[in-house]
Amino acid sequence: MRGAPSDPQKYTEMCQQRSESLKHYLSNPEAREKRSETLKAYLSSHPEVKQERIEQLKRLQPLAVEKAREKTLGKPLSEEHKNRIRETKLKSGYHHSEKTRQKIGEAGEGRIPWNKGRKCPETSKKLKGRIQPFRGKKNPNMARKGEKNPFYGKKHTEESLKKMFKSLAAKPNKPEQFLIHLFQENDIPLRYVGDGQVIIDGKCPDFINNNGGKQLLELFGERWHELEEEQERKKAFAEYGFETLII
Repeated sequence: MRGAPSDPQKYTEMCQQRSESLKHYLSNPEAREKRSETLKAYLSSHPEVKQERIEQLKRLQPLAVEKAREKTLGKPLSEEHKNRIRETKLKSGYHHSEKTRQKIGEAGEGRIPWNKGRKCPETSKKLKGRIQPFRGKKNPNMARKGEKNPFYGKKHTEESLKKMFKSLAAKPNKPEQFLIHLFQENDIPLRYVGDGQVIIDGKCPDFINNNGGKQLLELFGERWHELEEEQERKKAFAEYGFETLII
């Protein structure tokens, strides 16, 4: 090589120095910005060169992508690299296309989760200990009841409640379906209105007398409803002259 020192060690050191100098120059933000401005000015005054560059990039892009793919194929990404990709996508508001989502789904089909079937009583106990103090039933001070509730003192309008039920596509559950069938077979004048058909004082009863009587029926379960809630609903309906049976 022309101008290369006769001593191999000196030649190696010289190459390393040039490499470091070039890296510093290329990574310097000020120098990079200056190069960018110079190139922009040149291309704007030479449109034929700009068009030639574009055509060249179009030809080389598929080859470059394929070369990069082959180079990284089978090599796992480092956590640092993954985090950089994640942060970039979050900042840019990136969303996968429908085709990409489908590919991801197909790739994950049949894959068994790494923690399936694994149980660790110690970890479960530790997690439970962290969450338990924040449960409203165990710690009433943390419950968002009364004035702590952001909806305190407010009520949904009948129109908004009907819209909510419609958006949820509310349908009778299995116990309610059983009662509907039972009432129809025995000609009991109770009609299902738990899908938002009837709103009384901001509350939707499950069944109402179909013959114009002032009787309501509420189907409660211990899992979801408490005695306090039952009394509250009975009282609210009673103010409008309705007698409520809760089962």
